[in-house]
Amino acid sequence: MINIPKFFYESTVNLLSNLKAYEERTNNYIDAFKNYINNTGTILDAGCSSGEFARKLAKKGNTTVALDIQKQPLTEIKEENIYKICADACYLPLRENSIDYVLSLSLIEHLKEPEKHIKEIRKALKRKGIFIIQIPNLQYIFEPHSK
Repeated sequence: MINIPKFFYESTVNLLSNLKAYEERTNNYIDAFKNYINNTGTILDAGCSSGEFARKLAKKGNTTVALDIQKQPLTEIKEENIYKICADACYLPLRENSIDYVLSLSLIEHLKEPEKHIKEIRKALKRKGIFIIQIPNLQYIFEPHSK
């Protein structure tokens, strides 16, 4: 893992926010997901951070669960119709067969044991549930997640 100086990281995040890079990325992903996620059912946004995806999906009428291992980003989610859970994505505190859709976006590359995450998702998903996983494209010239 590359150690990025804090000032560079913060200035990059500010630049991306000003350029609306995160908002554009979120909108592009949501647009791509529309063929897989309808406006009913329960969605788990695993590793949600500040909940950008959870917010957009909750506005579409889905029951949305925002899960992150860090408590602080969850406090940025103010919408009352989003359930917030502070937990490890490798040990989901969810009932079996309770989730219709799972988003695992730019998360799995951070996990020490990604196979545990996948097993937990499999348990939580309903029989015909959909699991959408995404990892950063390290060959692209610029990837907003990894900066």
